Amino acid sequence: MTTSMDPLKLRTHRLVANCRVKAEASDLSTKFLPGLASGIEPSPYPGLMPYMFDSKRAPLIYMHLHGAVTDSDLQRMLADMDKLTAQAQSYAVVLDCRELQVPELAQLQRLAGWFADNFDVSARYHRGVVVVVDSTLIRSSLRTLMQLQRLPMPIHILEDVEQGYAWAASKLGAGDSHRSLSA
Repeated sequence: MTTSMDPLKLRTHRLVANCRVKAEASDLSTKFLPGLASGIEPSPYPGLMPYMFDSKRAPLIYMHLHGAVTDSDLQRMLADMDKLTAQAQSYAVVLDCRELQVPELAQLQRLAGWFADNFDVSARYHRGVVVVVDSTLIRSSLRTLMQLQRLPMPIHILEDVEQGYAWAASKLGAGDSHRSLSA
């Protein structure tokens, strides 16, 4: 006899399982991510909204995008980015896009415009962003955009959240603010 679960509950359960981070804590990761070795859940509400922002582990910021992101979601994301830069403190971002649908061109242009308008302040405080993506199409699109758009911070594209947290924490520890391109 099999037990059936409500589809929303099952999806949420799977998202929680996919978001769990299990890694050995290094000196650097424990400085910014206490409890990493025992496993942490990056977003307390995965799967409930297309955009989530979590600054509980600041200066390490977790942003989660999934599904079709609306213009209002993008506006919220840009407002959160404004708040981060206004704090005038170093930060690094883990941007979890594992279930993101390809954004509309107008949304990408708006995001690129934000970085162009905030280039200097972002270069000063934004130590890096790791984009966690499991879609080959989106990874390829991001790499193409990175070639076309000058960005103020290092960017790294990965498929694994655990590695993403380690990379972002290393950027905070190194104080590295130069642009790098990782494939």
